[in-house]
Amino acid sequence: MTSQSEFRKWLSQAASQLPDGQGQAIDSLEIEGMTGCPPVYIARGKSGQLMVLTQCDPELKAERDFVRVKIHVEHFLPSPNSDAIRMLIAECKVVDYESEFLSLLAAVFASIVTTASSNQFSNELFQTFVKWAELFERPKPSEMTMPQAAGIWAELSAVNSVLETMNASSLDFWQGPKGAPHDFVINGHALEVKAVTTTMISKVTIHGFRQLSPVPSSDLHLAVYQVSDESGDTSIEDLVEQIVSSGIDRLEIMLNLSELGMTTDSKWWTNKFALIAEELFCVDEFFPKIVPENMNVEFDLGAIESVSYSVQIGALSRIAVVKPVQKWIHIYES
Repeated sequence: MTSQSEFRKWLSQAASQLPDGQGQAIDSLEIEGMTGCPPVYIARGKSGQLMVLTQCDPELKAERDFVRVKIHVEHFLPSPNSDAIRMLIAECKVVDYESEFLSLLAAVFASIVTTASSNQFSNELFQTFVKWAELFERPKPSEMTMPQAAGIWAELSAVNSVLETMNASSLDFWQGPKGAPHDFVINGHALEVKAVTTTMISKVTIHGFRQLSPVPSSDLHLAVYQVSDESGDTSIEDLVEQIVSSGIDRLEIMLNLSELGMTTDSKWWTNKFALIAEELFCVDEFFPKIVPENMNVEFDLGAIESVSYSVQIGALSRIAVVKPVQKWIHIYES
């Protein structure tokens, strides 16, 4: 399957060959290398707006106008000597968002690449484009720190481990991005994933009173990944491609990542991270934690807006020091 990054490369290369626009005519060219789909053109309108076009069903009715991107159908002249063709057009309305626009298009094409006819392709393209455009229209998050990016890398690594171990066909178990207290929940068993970027796995930072409470699950384990942003061999983008190759819908993954603050335009998207060590802990009565079950207070804990604290885990007993997710799954399945 053609990857999102390959589509992004083809689109970017074609866009770089276009004149700056602001002319009397629309400059366009066919994008080379776009295998698995009908001919796709890239153009720059008379006002300089970037557009991507493909032939569509004459009966297709497509008109959606978002804040930064517009999808519509019009007759278009691919070259001066050709006849006008009815095209489905994705148009970037804001010049400053052209980079994000190309990433959006790459994600759309990677989601629906097919050997179907041009008409079928354009219909599916429009439906998929609307879903992705709604994601694209979300406010662009501020750039995250390296430890935050390492945390997402660790979470995606754990997602991959679940998919490989259980041969899962959906991401229903990945509850963290949906606002649940724990990252993973399978059959009432919870797993929290943490990343540390220090030279040793000595402590983790806990956010809130519920993160180390098993409730509403029956039990809780903690998987800790020691991650470095140097001399690595796997990026967040690589992990996403691995997850997609297992049959998971790309849009579902990107929606989850969006909730976590990660987009394809982050500088950490292609950064190669390295896994230094990984460990699994059982968050039982001997694990140091601040949870409602251990607190005797006469006020509503919900009145405390936020709380975070560090837990020293260096001297705690480990259940596993390799493949923590697989070990966690084995524990509750046995």
